[in-house]
Amino acid sequence: MKSLIIIASILLASVLAQASCLGEAQIIATVGGKKSDAMTFCRVMVSSVSFYAENVTCPLDVSEVMAKGIEIGLKNGHDCELESNTISGVIVKNQAGIIYLKKK
Repeated sequence: MKSLIIIASILLASVLAQASCLGEAQIIATVGGKKSDAMTFCRVMVSSVSFYAENVTCPLDVSEVMAKGIEIGLKNGHDCELESNTISGVIVKNQAGIIYLKKK
């Protein structure tokens, strides 16, 4: 009986963790353009992907990334944080459906 309760607790924790996850992946991609209002957001549009690895337990489909773009954040309060035409790192989809590049 005790082992059944332990197994049920582990399964419940796993289900709850997956329910809060909306999507995550590692990416290396070429930027095709950017959209910004110069004060609140900077989104890059992906033109090509050279590496893409979805999280096994919380996948984020590459087609959604290509369609929506990736929020990369602002520096100095108004400039896009884009240093080159390539982005790399971990991307995550939040509760609002926005895909963003996680800070290192």
